[in-house]
Parts: sequence; structure tokens; C-alpha cells
Amino acid sequence: MRRFFVGLFDRIIHKYFLRNYKLRRTFLTDINLKKRFYHKKKNEVLYVNIPGWRTNFSDSKLFRNRVIDKGFSYLSYEFPEGILSWDAKMTEKDFLKISRIIRHDLQKYFLKYPFKKIVVVGMSLGVVLALMVANKNKLVKKIVLVVPGYDLAESLWTGIATKNLRNKFEKEGINLSKLINLWKKLSPSNNINNLGGKEIFVFLSEADQVINYSQGNKLLGALKKRYKVNFKINKNLGHYLTCYLAYSYYKFFND
Repeated sequence: MRRFFVGLFDRIIHKYFLRNYKLRRTFLTDINLKKRFYHKKKNEVLYVNIPGWRTNFSDSKLFRNRVIDKGFSYLSYEFPEGILSWDAKMTEKDFLKISRIIRHDLQKYFLKYPFKKIVVVGMSLGVVLALMVANKNKLVKKIVLVVPGYDLAESLWTGIATKNLRNKFEKEGINLSKLINLWKKLSPSNNINNLGGKEIFVFLSEADQVINYSQGNKLLGALKKRYKVNFKINKNLGHYLTCYLAYSYYKFFND
């Protein structure tokens, strides 16, 4: 009976709300990389929200309000739907470009305002960018990783929300091994070697059907070998509910 309910919410969300996603390619420009910045005077902490795939600013409104109510400044991004696509090389270029833009933004705000601490929160696909931004970045003092994967290609290959992309890759003659190699610069596992001195929080769900739990648990294991990690694993909530609870209720505010 439990096997039926595990991941049920993920399957419902995907079937009735997300299944009509059409393969498309939206080429990234600085214009369609949207961001919103809220500055709280007389504070020294900036929270940076790097959201998941196919989300918008309204999806993280609760988190924005949480951050601002606690007196912190807040920076969030919204990405074009085509950031993750069947064009593997262009996807790599887009992720590399976005990570450079975010790193530049952090440097700019750090110099302009009296921030002493920058916290990067990566949600789902946003974990890929969060680690690309935080790795080797002395400005980032804390990272929060919600329902992460170990490898972007493997997460895509096994998730229910990206089956259409997998099918497209297979038709183009790209197998998993080739995609792993093409996206090795983007892989979370390849962007965790220089996180020393940072607080690290990880939130996972055993019922995750979008980014398989084994992927997230593998990344957690790799992080724990190198650093002290604060983590929370739930059994039944799945991908989307875990994201919602992380934005709304999970405790990682100790600034």
C-alpha cells in the first residue's frame, strides 16, 4: 500500500499540471533572465533564491516574505523555460552564462551594500546553479540545497518531469553516458570541492519522483565526506511538497 502512495503527489502534479509542457528552445539573453532585488536597510545578510525549473516569482512569494520579515535583503531569479532543453550544448552554455551573471550580481551588491553574509538557496534544478555560484566563492557563507541531484544528466534521465527530454535525446542518438560527459561542468558532484567554511543545509524526500532520491542521497553522502552538513530527510512528501515546505517552514535561518 505504501508503494502506491510514495510519490503520489509528484505524479498528480506532473500529470494534471505539467504534462502539457512542449519541447521548445528559448535562447537565453540578459533580457529574459529576470531578477528582483529587495534591500532592507541596516542589515548585513542577503538571501539569494535560485529556483527550480518552470517556476516564477509568485511561486517563491512565501519565501520572499519570510526573508524580508526577518529583516534580511532578498535577491531572486526567474529563468526561461528553455534553460533545460534537448540542445545539450546550448543548455551548457546557458548554465555557464547564468552562473557568471549571478556571481557578478553578488559581487556588485556586496560592494554596494554593507553585506557581511550571502546565503544561496538552490531549489531543485536551481541546485545546479547554486553550487556553480557558491563553489570557490568566498562571498557565499551559507548554502541551502533543496531536493538536489548528484548529476544533472542522471537526474534528467530518471525523473518523471523530464521523460520527454530523455526521449528527444535518445532520438538524437545521445545516451546517458554521452550526456553525463557533455554536462560534466554542470554536475553538482563536480562543484562541491571548494565549499570549505560554509554552512551547508540539505533537504531531501525519499518519495521524490522528479529528482530521484538516490541522486540526492548520493550528493548528501559526498558532501558529508568533506564537510559538516545539516540535513533533513522526509519519507512521503515528494519533490513539490518538500520544495513548498522548504520555502515556507523549514528552519535554516540562524543568521
